Amino acid sequence: LEKDLNKVMLRRLKEDILDLPEKTYTNEYVEMDKHQAAIYNEVYEDIRRHIDKVELSPNPLTEMLRLRQVTSCPSIVTSMKVDCAKLNRLDELLEERIENGRKCLILSNWTSVTDELLKRYVEYNPATITGKIKDDEREYQKVKFMTNPNCKILIGTIGAMGVGLTLTAATTAIFVDEPWNYSTKLQAEDRIHRIGMQDKAEIITLITKDTIDERINQLVQDKKELSDMIV
Repeated sequence: LEKDLNKVMLRRLKEDILDLPEKTYTNEYVEMDKHQAAIYNEVYEDIRRHIDKVELSPNPLTEMLRLRQVTSCPSIVTSMKVDCAKLNRLDELLEERIENGRKCLILSNWTSVTDELLKRYVEYNPATITGKIKDDEREYQKVKFMTNPNCKILIGTIGAMGVGLTLTAATTAIFVDEPWNYSTKLQAEDRIHRIGMQDKAEIITLITKDTIDERINQLVQDKKELSDMIV
């Protein structure tokens, strides 16, 4: 496939054409406390008990949704008040960067998670872009983030943030969870890595140890390596 593609394809990488600052990547590993781990294990065992249903599902990945959401924001799958390891670490990451005058982009796959993040970080006067935001409001939220010094963060869904946005006011993009597809993640992180950016782009992925997060991260990296090898 690589040999055949090379005959018909001309490829120019962004870094070869544009003089942009480099991107740095960090995986931040966190550990669940016993209460969050108990909820995770309960959902995990429920999936195991109904594995036949998962295998026969038209989209088996959707059956993993609750399992993934427990690691990102357990309050959306249980009425119990439970600490979330990722969000506790996210608190620290944001505080460090905002105290240093930097803006941040926070990304998740689901609006149920971004809705909780908006409530959690109201003190930072967040902007938001999700699939629920209409086009005129989307532009307003973008301008708010880019021009309002009191708006410290933009919270969005990965799907809605993938194209058509330049958000170079941010120097850090933080993924609370990852998409299944590497190119989707790349498109989202590149919202801050555009013409006009002066500082390095920092890409942080939050991963909960001993959970499905680690497997997804490995799958995403495998897809990246396969893509790089082919093209």
